[in-house]
Amino acid sequence: MQAQGIPQQRALGRAVRELRARRGWSQEHLADRAGVHRNYVGSMERGELNPTWRTLLRFSAGLHIPMTELFAVYERQLAGG
Repeated sequence: MQAQGIPQQRALGRAVRELRARRGWSQEHLADRAGVHRNYVGSMERGELNPTWRTLLRFSAGLHIPMTELFAVYERQLAGG
């Protein structure tokens, strides 16, 4: 099945997936750390959601990274790399 969402949402999802995978975490583990439902992590990683600023802050905190790192990985993903 083809990924849903606009290119920016898909790039953000790939960025979250990359950052989570670097740590060897499951979607459920990240969800617990970020205070969101585990299904939300999967939907976001597939680019199906347009998260709020507050949710992005939760993911950044859950991953223990500055928001700038999340955006840097997002921009690299958006550029195709």
